[in-house]
Amino acid sequence: PVSESFTSSGTFSVPAGITAADVLVVAGGGSGGSVYTSGAGAGAGAGGLIFFPAYPLTASGTITVAVGNGGAGASNSGDAAGNNGQNSVFGSPGDPGLGQGGILTSIGGGYGGPTSGNGGGSGAGGANSGSAHNGATAQQPTQPGNSGAYGFGSPGGNAGGPGPYGNGSAGGGG
Repeated sequence: PVSESFTSSGTFSVPAGITAADVLVVAGGGSGGSVYTSGAGAGAGAGGLIFFPAYPLTASGTITVAVGNGGAGASNSGDAAGNNGQNSVFGSPGDPGLGQGGILTSIGGGYGGPTSGNGGGSGAGGANSGSAHNGATAQQPTQPGNSGAYGFGSPGGNAGGPGPYGNGSAGGGG
């Protein structure tokens, strides 16, 4: 099988005679938070993903591919939130290679904060900044109108209680 992957934005040229392909779109992950005083900032969420088996294509056409970056790091000068990861997108309106599958968008991962995380493709974890905080929700849906596309994202884990032996809950699977 032939495959093509993108680590930066570009254009996918559909080979002649190809009318379907398995498409995987993964967004950028978020960045974690920082805490200046005590405790630990929230970890960030992974980018959401979309998988569409046998995505319909138009042979010999082109499709725009936008690859989302990971979130920029949090400031190290005090309590600070990280940044969400960027969305990744397969297709753009009017692309000559876009078949009936529509545009696929994976949502960037949520950022971690000094006390709690933010929702995203996968939610960020909770922080322990003197007290435990809950993880954030996942926001990656199955794509509307695309009966063959599957969306995946998981909630962030909760932080453990205060003290040196607080146990956090597990984060969601990727």
